Amino acid sequence: MKEADVVAQWGIKDIKEFENKVAKGPEEPKGLISAKSYREKIVIPFLAGLNRIFKRIVKMAKSCFAESIELKKKLEQMDADRKTLIRDNDELKWSKEYLEQELDEKNERIYELEESEFMLGFFRRFVKDEDYEKIVEMGKEERENNKFIR
Repeated sequence: MKEADVVAQWGIKDIKEFENKVAKGPEEPKGLISAKSYREKIVIPFLAGLNRIFKRIVKMAKSCFAESIELKKKLEQMDADRKTLIRDNDELKWSKEYLEQELDEKNERIYELEESEFMLGFFRRFVKDEDYEKIVEMGKEERENNKFIR
């Protein structure tokens, strides 16, 4: 905001100077002076001074207008970037929720498999090794058969 105030103050001095010169008008002639001399010595320098001040004001206005257009373009780009970031953030939130749900499901499955492994430990202790191997082979064959059926 301070920057904006400083920029706003730039032209005020020139505008006040212009207003004062216009309000005062050209100097009164001192003594007897011809119209031509009055014009050359007083009116033309007065008008040249007004013209100089006016040009500075116009230059400043053009500069402010150009900066305004540039800032508007930057604002539009920032707004587009902001919208893109919001969309990306929403997608990441959804992805995070999905991955958390998938992780919970996999943790549940791991727990179930650990329970099954624990129970199979009892089974393995009480069954002979060759019987256990036969049961495993039968299970593999059944799984293969189910794959072909599907």
